[in-house]
Amino acid sequence: MSRHAWFITGAVLMSATLGGQAEAEEPPLCTNRPTKSNSVCTVPKGYWQVEMDLFNYSHDRNGGVTTNTTTAPNPTLKYGLDDVSDIEVNFAPHTSVKSDHHRQNSVGDLYVYYKRQLTDADARFRVGLLPYVKIPTARGGIGNERFEGGMAIPINIYLPYELTLTFSPQVDALVDSDGNGHHVNMANVINLAKALTPTVSVIGELWMDNNFDPHGTYTQTSADFATTFLVTPTIQLDVGTNIGLNDHTPDYQVYTGFSTRF
Repeated sequence: MSRHAWFITGAVLMSATLGGQAEAEEPPLCTNRPTKSNSVCTVPKGYWQVEMDLFNYSHDRNGGVTTNTTTAPNPTLKYGLDDVSDIEVNFAPHTSVKSDHHRQNSVGDLYVYYKRQLTDADARFRVGLLPYVKIPTARGGIGNERFEGGMAIPINIYLPYELTLTFSPQVDALVDSDGNGHHVNMANVINLAKALTPTVSVIGELWMDNNFDPHGTYTQTSADFATTFLVTPTIQLDVGTNIGLNDHTPDYQVYTGFSTRF
């Protein structure tokens, strides 16, 4: 999501499009994948859901140094606690960071999220809460070996013509670059998703992240694009790319993944 964070999917639109066709015992699939924004919807009570990068690659060239980062896979496992909340765990078993001078491999950090819907599931304006904590499991150089956390507030607005507008303001407490103390980080996205058919959606968003590290503040921005394809009511495939808009953001990122519920 964000860096961790994480993201609205075309399946949110499928929820509205297919809702009348789905049987009560098989609710429509709704995910955070594939972009950086977050959906308000939660996994139905008693269901498990997996949302996973099959391949995620980013490339950056800054200050004459080229850095390539690969994560594969990157699963998020979710469980529906009740009708309005779920718990989510994300852990990447393999992350590789390769630069001109060295290469590092490690497991990723462990992220634990709790999502809760604050509005009616059928409302056209929906709001939720998504607090999280990061547990340091990655090696230094890939992770910072410190606990961090934050809160996102996903907002989904359902518009005419099968359009969904999403905002996802987020505030984080991140470790200072010198390892002493924490500072505020703030992020947000403006995301617009369009259902082209009952099974295919396209998504575009603008993302901004402002890091207020006392040893040097900086901003990351990107333009993100993705497509989702609902193979069955409970299986979704996606592909996407994120294009960095300033020097502090990776030049580009490409990924593909899937989501399924059981």
